[in-house]
Parts: sequence; C-alpha cells; structure tokens
Amino acid sequence: MSQKYTKEFKEAIVQLHEAGQPVSDLVKEYGVANQTIY
Repeated sequence: MSQKYTKEFKEAIVQLHEAGQPVSDLVKEYGVANQTIY
C-alpha cells in the first residue's frame, strides 16, 4: 500500500532537494522513498 503525502509536504521536500540537500538525507530524515523525491 502506498503512502499518501500532502501537497505541502511534497513541495517542502522538493524545495529542500532543490536547495541542495542530498536525497539520501531527505530519505533518512523524512522516511520517504527515493522514488518519491525523483
């Protein structure tokens, strides 16, 4: 079963990634899958 994320949560993750935070850090910190970010 897939996890549902709010639009705001997804936008925040994308902004952090665009600001230079590595995907591996975002995965560990927020518990999301790599595919969620890409």
